[in-house]
Amino acid sequence: MSAKKNKKYKIKRHEFKSYSDAKKQLRKFDFKTAGLLLLSFTMFFGVFRLGIYFEWKPIYPIYYVLFVVFLGLWLWFNHGFGNKLPLPEDLNMPEEEKQPFLDRLARDKRIAKKLLLVLIPLMLTFAIDFFSLFWIDTISGLFK
Repeated sequence: MSAKKNKKYKIKRHEFKSYSDAKKQLRKFDFKTAGLLLLSFTMFFGVFRLGIYFEWKPIYPIYYVLFVVFLGLWLWFNHGFGNKLPLPEDLNMPEEEKQPFLDRLARDKRIAKKLLLVLIPLMLTFAIDFFSLFWIDTISGLFK
């Protein structure tokens, strides 16, 4: 029995490695962007719910137009749904035009990333509204 009391528990090497990897990944997490995303979602969702609460009729068309406009802008600046920049050697153009083209492409990608701060909260607002309109009564009916 005394042998069990004196036994020391050691951390396994693979657990320690995964902990350090998780810590490195957490350092890479962009808290500023997450905070901005949360703030913009709170603002969009709050205004949307206030509009519904006070029965302001144009709230849905305004949000739909905002969504379509920002989705179109995001697709324009992101050049579709891809997110990778082409390699300079893969481009079929003169050498003096390659770098300005890649600079414009990188600038467009940065603008598209900022547009997501509006587009994602709009999508979440519509998803929550859809859920509350069509599924809340169904789910609450299951527990009666």
